[in-house]
Amino acid sequence: MFSGQGEDTMATLKEQWKTMKTTFETATGKKKPSAKLNSFFHQSSGIEPAVDKIDKAKTKAECKTAIGAFVTKKTEYIKILKQHQVDSNNVDYKVEIDKFIMALEGLEHEAANKMMHMA
Repeated sequence: MFSGQGEDTMATLKEQWKTMKTTFETATGKKKPSAKLNSFFHQSSGIEPAVDKIDKAKTKAECKTAIGAFVTKKTEYIKILKQHQVDSNNVDYKVEIDKFIMALEGLEHEAANKMMHMA
C-alpha cells in the first residue's frame, strides 16, 4: 500500500493512515469527513488509535483483538464517508471518498497480513 521512507522499511499502519488523510485532504482541499457532535465540534473517527494498537500488538491474540476494534471503527467511519458522498454534488470529491474507502479496506488487509506473520 504505502511504503516507508527507507527501502527496507514498511510504514506502520498509523503512518499509512496519516498518509491517507493527507492524500485525501490534498486531493480535495478539504479536511477528511467526520461526524459532527454539534455545530462546533467534530467526532474523531477512532481509526488512528485503533491502528496504533495493531502496530503495537506483540502476540496474535493482541493483534486479533486490535483488528476487531479497528474493523468496528472502520465500519462506522465508512458509513460517515458514504453519507458525505451522498450529500456532495462534487463528482471529484465522491471519487476521492471511494479511494479513501478502498485505502481503509487496504489497512485491514495489511493488519491481517501482520497477524498471519506473527509467531
